[in-house]
Amino acid sequence: MMELDAERPLLDTDEQTDLGATFDPFADLLAQETERILNNLPPGGTLASTLQWFVRKDQAKKRQKWPYAYLPFLTCGLVGGAAETAVSLATTWNLLHLAAHLFDDIADEGFISGPQGPLPPGVGVNLATTLLFLGQTAFDTLSAASFPLAAAWALRQQLNQMLVQMCHGQHQDLVAS
Repeated sequence: MMELDAERPLLDTDEQTDLGATFDPFADLLAQETERILNNLPPGGTLASTLQWFVRKDQAKKRQKWPYAYLPFLTCGLVGGAAETAVSLATTWNLLHLAAHLFDDIADEGFISGPQGPLPPGVGVNLATTLLFLGQTAFDTLSAASFPLAAAWALRQQLNQMLVQMCHGQHQDLVAS
């Protein structure tokens, strides 16, 4: 896990009023942790580079607006939680959301656009599936951040239930069209 200043509050509302400036440090932490996880992919082939392209494109979009991915930072900051917990949760949330977005694009459009143009559905499904597992990997770093095991288990159950709800909604959308 990266080094964070434990003395510095995650969110200092007295000093910062611009949301973009407020969340830039969190965007940087999220990008660093996501890169760390992507660097653990097997070498060779194009899986890692293609996923890095999708992640960087997604992160650039998120920097332009106030995204949900920063909610773990905001929440941890407001309740005095550990910065490492916020990084793990935000990274998990970000990777799972990107996976869901890719799955949705494949289901709705039949393909996703990659670095060199449209990718076949099978490649897109594999990329999205990899992001799901990487999201679970990011979540597993919570134990390294001294997150209580029972709380981590309960949160994992809620995340999985949320993913099942998303799949249910997508299924309803697909069979209705």
